[in-house]
This record gives sequence, C-alpha cells and structure tokens, in this order.
Amino acid sequence: MKLIYWMHPLFLMAVWAAVAWFSYLMPADLYFLLMRVSKVIEFPHLLVAWAGITAFSLGVLFGLRSVSGRLTPRQEAQDSLRYVLEHVHFRRTCLFFFAVMTLAYAIWLGPTLNAGVLSAFLSGSGYSGRQLGNQISGITTMTQFGVALAAVCGYGITLCAGRARSFYRILLTLVLVFAVYRSFIWSERLALVECAVPAMTAYVIARYRGHLSYRVLPVAAVLVVIFFFGVTEYFRSWNFYSQFGINIAYFSASRFLSYYISSFNNLAISIEWFEPTGLPLNTLAFFFKLPLPGFSYLNSLQANLWSETFMGGLTRYGNPEFNLFSGVGMTVSDFGIPAGIAVLSVHGFLSGRLYRLVQCGRMAGMLIYPVWMVGLLEFGRLLYWGTSRTLLIWVLLAILVMAAKRLLRNRRMAAPVPSV
Repeated sequence: MKLIYWMHPLFLMAVWAAVAWFSYLMPADLYFLLMRVSKVIEFPHLLVAWAGITAFSLGVLFGLRSVSGRLTPRQEAQDSLRYVLEHVHFRRTCLFFFAVMTLAYAIWLGPTLNAGVLSAFLSGSGYSGRQLGNQISGITTMTQFGVALAAVCGYGITLCAGRARSFYRILLTLVLVFAVYRSFIWSERLALVECAVPAMTAYVIARYRGHLSYRVLPVAAVLVVIFFFGVTEYFRSWNFYSQFGINIAYFSASRFLSYYISSFNNLAISIEWFEPTGLPLNTLAFFFKLPLPGFSYLNSLQANLWSETFMGGLTRYGNPEFNLFSGVGMTVSDFGIPAGIAVLSVHGFLSGRLYRLVQCGRMAGMLIYPVWMVGLLEFGRLLYWGTSRTLLIWVLLAILVMAAKRLLRNRRMAAPVPSV
C-alpha cells in the first residue's frame, strides 16, 4: 500500500531535528519573554538531541527491512479489513469495550456534571472539576480504550457501508465527545489529540491515492491544533495573561510553540543538573503504576522521584509549568546519554516495522500504526508509548488484532476449494 509522506517516521524525525535546532537558535531574551526561563540549551545539548533522533532514525531503517513479503495491493488489503470491520462479532467486541469505557468515564467524571462546575469552567474562574473527579487506578484508565476504538472507527467510516458505517460513525462521535469534555473539564488536551490523530490517520491510510489535499493536510492540522489550543487556554489561563495587552491569536501560537521549545531546553537542564535515575521511570512509566499487589512501592518511588528530582529541578533551573523533556530527554533522564540513545533505536525499530506492516497490508500494522502515530507526533514533547495512559490501549489493540486475524482465518477455511 502506498502511504503519504508525512506518516513516515523518518520525515517526522527530520521535523523534530529542525525543532531542536530552532530551540538552540532562539535568543535567550525570547526564552524569558515566552516562558520566563533562562536559556540553557547549547550546541553540545543540541548534538545530544540530534544523536538521539539519529539513533531513532537508524532503528527505523532496520525496522523497515525486518518485514519480508510483498506489498499488498490496496484493494486486497481494504477488502480484508472491510470484512473484519463489517463482521458482527468484531463490532460486538468494539461495542463491549466502548461500554466499559463509558462506565469508566461515568465513575471518573460523572460527579463533574453539575451546574457549579460548568459555570466555573465557562466563566474561566477555575477547574473545580479536578476536585470532584473520582480517579481510580486501573478502573478510570479504561477510558483509554477510546483511543484504540478511534483508530478502528477511522477505518470503519471510510471502508464500510450501510449499518456498519453508521455504527462506526456514531461510535467515533461519542468517543470524541467524551474526549472533548475531558480535555476542557480536566484540562487534558492530549485526551482529544490521542483520539483524533488515530481516527484521521486511519482515514487517510484507507483513502489516500495521491490527492494533493492529503499532502497539505499537516498545514491545516497545525492551524486546527493551535486554534483548539487557544480555545482551551482561553478558559484555562487567558484571564491572567489578557492583562498583558496581547491578543489571543499571538498568545495561542506562542504558547503552543513554547511547549516544544521548552522540552528541548529541559533536555539541556536534565543533562546539566540531573543524575540519571537508572530506572525506566519515563520509558516504561506504566510499569510503575500497575494496580497490582506490591506495586504501590514502585508507584510511590516514581512519584517521589518525579516531584523531587524533575519538578524540584525545574523549580530551581527552569519553569515547572513547562515540565516535559522531549522523547530524547526522557530516555536520557532514565539511563544517561549513551544508554538512553541506544534505547531510542529500539523505539525507532518498532516504528519502522509497524510502518512497513501497513505497507504490506498486515492487520497488526493497519490497526496499531494509527495509534503509534500519536507518539511520533508527540516525540518533541514526551515519549508517549511507555506512559501510563497507553498500557490498556496496547492491550485492547492486541485483542482486536487477534480477533481480526481469527475472523480472516475462519474466512479462508470456509472458502470453497476450486475443483481440479
């Protein structure tokens, strides 16, 4: 299958290398004006960032070569995926996990559905919803099932017809409604991004045939993201920043850019003043938050190291409001420079392999890569794939891939054998 250029991991790594370079070139006074921090990043830090991105890119090349087999024609791959998506058993599986996701949202954010919280939000006077929500480890995390379902719905809306298309259209609409409410009330913008990106990626994979409109989609997407970012900031912090005499458009664009610029500056801070923890606190963050007996110590260990080492260090040397370290910075903070860079090559290998699986029309790649794209697009801020919010996403995707393969296997076994 032919894929569009901006989905390729190497293209996205080139973008992040340019952002790191821009972070290095930006004047120190502009750092203080936008983020109220001192510029720390120097050329040696830029080289570390580029080394991590290069290691990731080399891993991508090996991942691309690790998949053998022919490239499946688009029509053949789409026919197999369409059969799975339209099968009643697959749709029932999606519906079951959607019901679990809805229940998790009801437990978590149900108490925020009252006039007091909504009026406080609309007036911009505070996010009182955070004091009312019921976060329960392992239970409310099931809201993340919506991310995997969004990828499935992106394909379903494109490839299916009739009742099946209506089913996936309604399902995606509800998933996005939940994500929008969570983004505003809980001030968690990533919740909407990680649902919208897989749905759009799956849609483009299924429909792209070289049209120009899909090639320029990243430009439109950036403008939409900045607009959404500005809307959320309007309710979140505009009451404070409006007194400085700047307009909301400039504020939104500069604030959005600051999150990525500060991430590479924080990478420099971590290199200069933080000792590597020697633990995968960022690389495999979900491991430390597993709701299992005996894991409470690991959870508290991670929380203490984060609050004392990372947030404490940013309080002294940076700005705790901008508290992300980029994908390179997170691995370096865990393992140090040489080992951290080596770990990034593993992530690159997985990225290249999944991309190649999509090109070959394999079911695992088709279902997983749209979600994996979230991590590639967020690499400039964080290492998304190992965060605590992703574990149940990977679990559900594994279930869906196994279910899809089983349906295709049964289809082949039931096919009539041609007579000789």
